[in-house]
Amino acid sequence: MKEDKRYLALLLLEDEYEEKEEIQIIPTIDVMMFLLVFFILYTLNVIPMFRQSIVLPSTKTAQKDNIKKVFKVFVDANGNISAKGNIYGLNAIKNYIKENKNQISSILIIADKDCKLDKIMHLLDIFKEEGIANVGIASKKQ
Repeated sequence: MKEDKRYLALLLLEDEYEEKEEIQIIPTIDVMMFLLVFFILYTLNVIPMFRQSIVLPSTKTAQKDNIKKVFKVFVDANGNISAKGNIYGLNAIKNYIKENKNQISSILIIADKDCKLDKIMHLLDIFKEEGIANVGIASKKQ
């Protein structure tokens, strides 16, 4: 009888110490926050490109460049200049380049095929004045 009481007491103690399974919600929240930040940063870089209605000129010798950090300047058919989602005039883009010259190593001009060459030449002059020699003009292959 004493053994039965001891056995019963051990069973009761085991039930008290038995851990209940819990769902760990904090790691799930961490992963969801990471995904949210990732998609926000991605859309900040991608959406401005979709708003551009630029038709690239085509060439037979177009090549793909693998330059990682390129400052992209867009010129639409009306001659409007935009970069980083903002519309600039020639003086404003010159001031932006002057202020951020240390961060810009190469520039890619993405101009509509119907824009005036004069606007592109002004941009090239600005970039040359600011000492940026690595400038490219985007095109698509024929």
